[in-house]
Amino acid sequence: MEITRDPPLRRDWDALTVDAPFVQGWAYGAAAERLGATVHRLRIGNASCLGVTQVIERGIGPLCLLWLPGGIHWLRGADTPRALKTIRLAWPGAVFVLSPDAGRALRQGSQRAVLDLSGDLRAGLRKKWRNRLTCAGRAGLSVTREPGCPDWLLGRDAEMRRRRGFRALPHRWLAKLERVSPGTVESWIAF
Repeated sequence: MEITRDPPLRRDWDALTVDAPFVQGWAYGAAAERLGATVHRLRIGNASCLGVTQVIERGIGPLCLLWLPGGIHWLRGADTPRALKTIRLAWPGAVFVLSPDAGRALRQGSQRAVLDLSGDLRAGLRKKWRNRLTCAGRAGLSVTREPGCPDWLLGRDAEMRRRRGFRALPHRWLAKLERVSPGTVESWIAF
């Protein structure tokens, strides 16, 4: 199995990853580059492209850490173990981190679901959920869409991270993502 490491054009990568998880998209890699990572966009296959993956490289002292967010996005002919072995051979001595969700698309592009929660579907919900839906309906909530992510929301998120003791991508990631791909970040606020 052959791995092509030469940098693709953005339009070519976008065409290959149109239905791939968000972490395989050009904008995700470009945001990582803006935060100091080296990004390798690999095409897997011999004569034709069978799959693609985005490898995010960071150095920690003398250690080379390579992360494959989302694993490999296969277009056809999936052979993940063989492809990963070939990728590992291309970076001898590097430490590889493969996301636990590799091979499962958790989020693909922009998605929206609209459910009609009336009739049988609503009746089939547990009482707790039906009651919450009823209360929300009476509350007269208004939902607005705001481009980007407002500072007050980032502050609340930082507060919740501290309180609950969890970590995630830094907030500046959103700013970099919006800079490399305008319109990608938006907030939906209900009040």
